[in-house]
Amino acid sequence: MNQYLYSFLKKMSSSNKIPPNGKLQPLFKILAKATRLFHMNELEVVVWSLWLDTLYWTIDDSSLETTIIIAAMQTKEHLNEEEVIKIYKNELNSNYSDIMEKYEAWMKDKDHEINVGITDINRRYTEFRQVKFYYKL
Repeated sequence: MNQYLYSFLKKMSSSNKIPPNGKLQPLFKILAKATRLFHMNELEVVVWSLWLDTLYWTIDDSSLETTIIIAAMQTKEHLNEEEVIKIYKNELNSNYSDIMEKYEAWMKDKDHEINVGITDINRRYTEFRQVKFYYKL
């Protein structure tokens, strides 16, 4: 994971849209796990963060970790071709079959569609890429 992805995940894990019980969990670790699982790049992480905020980090009665993985998979599927997605679906079926079942059910629901515009993506990307420098005088 490069320094920008690390920084992006740190900023994601402090979103004000995260429910109070979510802030009690090791959120950065869960986000990093999903990022590695899906080999996410910066664009995917930005879209994923917007999507999670839109969902208020909640999908039905799923745990926060399940919600994060479902949203990551959906982002991956939204931004990639079918050949790439087959690899990740096989991984989920093999190692996370319960999450894959919830993902498939979620995808049949009308509320699952990602609806983020390029302006939102650009704004979030710029926000995530900002580095704060502290000078000691």
